[in-house]
Amino acid sequence: MRKILPMKKLATILLIIIGLTSCTEKPEKVAESNVGANVVGLILNGEYIFYSHGGGLGIMYPINNHVYATLDTNTNKIQIQSHLDHNIWKHIILNFSLDDIVIGESIENNEFVLEYIYSGSYKDNNLESEFIKDVSGELLIRHWDKEHNILSGNFSFTGNALQNNGKTLKVAVTDGIFDVEYLEK
Repeated sequence: MRKILPMKKLATILLIIIGLTSCTEKPEKVAESNVGANVVGLILNGEYIFYSHGGGLGIMYPINNHVYATLDTNTNKIQIQSHLDHNIWKHIILNFSLDDIVIGESIENNEFVLEYIYSGSYKDNNLESEFIKDVSGELLIRHWDKEHNILSGNFSFTGNALQNNGKTLKVAVTDGIFDVEYLEK
């Protein structure tokens, strides 16, 4: 004869299962939009990372998840910066010139910067971090609204990350996508 669990136990088990599954829910991937939503998404060595507009524009070191883009009107260069919470410090910067943009064609003169601290906190002295060097990749603009300062595109790159422990790690960023509204400075 099968024993039936009392309702209280069953309810407790269900609440635990719901709690555990809701904690592990992953963010939805950034969709291809052209609205200036200030979002960046990418896959870093198999891990999906999502950045979104999380505070006021122009804050250099925000407390939480943040994306902002600026145009240096003297050099005509765009810089897209994305930061996660400092305790999980994952920071990516895309740099390129508006002069190099041809919609649907790869931009040759671009710069990718990735700093990724995967252990500890930025306040700790013994961080294990990655800062990518020897980067090669592709950046493609799929939408440019000059009237509203909106840029949308895709990117991917690989590089060698020198870690604090002296080792070098191969880093691959794939499926990169961004949709930003840039400010002129």
